[in-house]
Amino acid sequence: MTTARRPRSEAVDRLRRFERRKPLRARFWGLGSLLFRWSPRSAAGWRRWILRRFGAAIGEAVFIDPTVHISHPWNLA
Repeated sequence: MTTARRPRSEAVDRLRRFERRKPLRARFWGLGSLLFRWSPRSAAGWRRWILRRFGAAIGEAVFIDPTVHISHPWNLA
């Protein structure tokens, strides 16, 4: 007996693609977080730039200390 496949919605397809990229993004953030932590204290612009590359929505005049622990920068808003 065969069952007919239901067509998947576009939202479900997008969610599955996002879920596949999650581990890859987390691995790249492992490298990015090292660059973030090793930056000098006066390099706040550099740290903002790194966070924005990983999806953080932060302002221009924000000072981010290099010792802060950020595990998911894409959740920063």
